Amino acid sequence: MIWSWNTFLFGIYPYIAGTIFLLGSIIRYEREQAGWTSYSSQILASKRYMMWASNLWHIGILTLFLGHFTGFLTDILEWLGLDPVEHQWLAASAGITAGVVAMVGGVMLLLRRVLDPKVRYASRPMDIIILVWLLITLCWLFVRSSG
Repeated sequence: MIWSWNTFLFGIYPYIAGTIFLLGSIIRYEREQAGWTSYSSQILASKRYMMWASNLWHIGILTLFLGHFTGFLTDILEWLGLDPVEHQWLAASAGITAGVVAMVGGVMLLLRRVLDPKVRYASRPMDIIILVWLLITLCWLFVRSSG
């Protein structure tokens, strides 16, 4: 097998990242159980606005995660009779929809965290950095998958 960035990024790196995620989560849970907090600011914002922003973000992200997870079932879906072209069309349309939903929710959350004075005061710089990083990652994945 000839080494290439494509092989590394899409054939090897996902397994490295998954292993680090799983082992890191277990180790962190064992060592710092009381340290798992999100420093929520939900009580500082309007309930109606927060409900929309949070629900859109979480539904979009969870749908994207489950969509990628079901990608492992491609062989099973084909065995059940789903044509590869139909599978690709279904995955692309569902992924684009979930990505847009997550992006709208994430931008709403970021705007709330930056523009609402009470929420801004209660936020740590890392809260904003992480949210911006997640939105950049989501944008990059959206551009990468559509290009």
